[in-house]
Amino acid sequence: MRNLTKEEIDKFINEWSWGTLMVVDYDKPYGVEVAYYRDENYIYMISSPLGRTANCFTKNPKVAFKICDTDFNMKNFRAVIIEGKMEKVTAKEYIFKAFKLLAKKMGRPESDYEKVAEKHSTNPVKSPVHRIKIETVGGICNF
Repeated sequence: MRNLTKEEIDKFINEWSWGTLMVVDYDKPYGVEVAYYRDENYIYMISSPLGRTANCFTKNPKVAFKICDTDFNMKNFRAVIIEGKMEKVTAKEYIFKAFKLLAKKMGRPESDYEKVAEKHSTNPVKSPVHRIKIETVGGICNF
């Protein structure tokens, strides 16, 4: 087993789109699978602003985010863990940025989500856009 280099970690984060968000629910851990997309310093995701996960990180914004991959026989694997603080995105500029990043990740024109971004930016309290401010990142693999 070895540590991934910064370049390998960045490539892995950027090529994948699905990970596990881990939060604390009162005194126990809680994890949920989410689609994500990244810019330089943040991991963005869209999730219900009223669900269990949002409730958890409203009380405790410290989160971990895990991305992992393995082959069918589980002989080769790689994994990245990101730690940081979750924040609800309410500024119009960043709501639009999040939906543009989503479109790019999905290989769609940025304009595909403009109406959705506009809708959420007019009522930012109900914005489904969240992001993790990346504080630490690490990764390992066995190949």
